[in-house]
Amino acid sequence: IHEGGCVDPGDVPVFEMSKKEARDAGKPMDEVVDHIAAALNPQTNALTEPPLLKNGVRQPKNIPGNADAARNTPAGTVLTRTRDTDLKKANRETFGAAVTIDGVRYPDGLCQVYFQYPGYSSYKQTGRQCDEYPFASTRQGASKANGHYSIRAVDGIQNRNHGFIWLNQFYSRNRVVNEHDPFLVRVMPE
Repeated sequence: IHEGGCVDPGDVPVFEMSKKEARDAGKPMDEVVDHIAAALNPQTNALTEPPLLKNGVRQPKNIPGNADAARNTPAGTVLTRTRDTDLKKANRETFGAAVTIDGVRYPDGLCQVYFQYPGYSSYKQTGRQCDEYPFASTRQGASKANGHYSIRAVDGIQNRNHGFIWLNQFYSRNRVVNEHDPFLVRVMPE
């Protein structure tokens, strides 16, 4: 996590997520970081949920925001911040709104479809939350991604630590505060 001051318009800030640094600060986010690492990795993101299918076969996803990918690739495309509350809501509703699949209603959305826990009707009963990448606070969130996004049921406290503490701190310290402000994401090695 960096400290910043002024903004260089030619420089794109990078949100560096460190499991160790977050744990050392007493605000862990391990499950969220593991999720985003899988989403950013073109070798593993075909296995993230919901699946991107072509003729019934899982396909790799072009998930943007990877600071370690070439800028001229879909993976290396910058994320851009949104302040539009309707867009953020649409991003969350894309995976979080109730769905009916094969006659079965899932009131807690797609995470309930893909992440089931024995003895519980919903992942929410286990204290988990539905994490998404790209973040709902970006213009590249689920509602605009055409299936090129990832969700995972993660520990609720870690998800709140990630969003309310680490991501908001990054936005503030790096002046990623206006509509369309660009940034990238990097998962730091342990």
